[in-house]
Amino acid sequence: MSTAHWTLPTTYTDGNPIPAGTPLVTHLFMDGVEVAVSPPGATDMDFDVVLEPGKSYTFSAKCEVDGVPDDLSAPSDPPFVFVVPFQVVNPPVGLSIS
Repeated sequence: MSTAHWTLPTTYTDGNPIPAGTPLVTHLFMDGVEVAVSPPGATDMDFDVVLEPGKSYTFSAKCEVDGVPDDLSAPSDPPFVFVVPFQVVNPPVGLSIS
């Protein structure tokens, strides 16, 4: 399980303010494929996808306003590139030679 965090926009692309209380829903994309949709007004959410250690993934997000997805808007810019860290195993303990 991973968690995405973001800041909701406060203006439209033309610079006009988004009215306070407008229910913005965030769509999260991984390598161009939608992987999660937030509840209205959320600024973080858990999502469950398989992430392979050592591999990089490009994440982006888009908002929908009042239940209407904006297919013309571009995803978040810049996108977020995440490299999954390798888990390093602890060395064995109690080694002895006789």
